[in-house]
Amino acid sequence: MREGWTEHDSKTFLRDADCFVPERDLLFESVCQLVPDCIQSDLVVELCCGDGSLSEVILDQIEGVRVLAMDGSEAMLQACCRRPERFGDRIEIRRFDLAGRDWRRFAESPRAIVSTFAIHHLPDSAKQDLYRDLAAQLAPGGVLAIADLIRPASAVSTGLAAWQWDEAVKERSIRTRGDLSAFRTFQAERWNHHAVDDPDPIDQPALLTDQLRWLSDAGLEGVDVHWSKGGMSLFSGIRM
Repeated sequence: MREGWTEHDSKTFLRDADCFVPERDLLFESVCQLVPDCIQSDLVVELCCGDGSLSEVILDQIEGVRVLAMDGSEAMLQACCRRPERFGDRIEIRRFDLAGRDWRRFAESPRAIVSTFAIHHLPDSAKQDLYRDLAAQLAPGGVLAIADLIRPASAVSTGLAAWQWDEAVKERSIRTRGDLSAFRTFQAERWNHHAVDDPDPIDQPALLTDQLRWLSDAGLEGVDVHWSKGGMSLFSGIRM
C-alpha cells in the first residue's frame, strides 16, 4: 500500500498524468467553459495546480484573466514554474497546504476557484469546511469548479468505475506512447482507487450526491455535474 502522497507520486503523475486522467483535454476545456464572463474580478485561483497544465490552458483560452496557482509539492511547484515565462505577471505561483486555513482569504474576490484531483485527500468534514470557506471568497457570479475522484454509491458502480478507468488509461497509453507502458505503471503503483481492496488511506473520496449538497449548503446555486468518467466527476456551483 502507498502511504500518503509523496514526491515520488508527484513525479509519476508529472510523467503520466496525460494517460492517468481520462479525457484530460476535454476536462480542461470544460473547466474553462465554466469560468464566467462579464464579472468584475479577473482572478482565477487553481488549488493543487500540479505542473500548471490547467492554469496554462486557462490563461491561453480566457482573455484578460490572471491565475494564482497553488500547490504543496516541491516537484509540482518546480514543474509549474517552468511554464509561466510567456504569461508574465498574469500568473503567480504559491506554496500552500490544502488542509490549512491560513490561505483561504484572498486579496481580491476570485472570478473562479478551480481544483482537479486533490480535494479527495481531505476527510469529509474538512471538504465541507473548504467549500464554505471558498464559496465565501468568490466574487458575485463567481464559480467554484471541482474535478475529483468520487466514491461510487454501490459495488456495481465501483466495478464499473474501475473498469472504465483502466480502459481509459490503456487507450491513452497506446495512443500517446505506442504501448501499454503507462498502464503498466498505473497498475504497478495501484493508482486505480476503485480496483484495489486496500486503497491508500490518504484517498478519501466522497459520494457525488453528498458533495453537491455540500456546495448548496455553502450557499452556492446552480450546482450541477458536467462530466463523469471512471469514478471521477466535474461539478460546480455559483455564488449569486
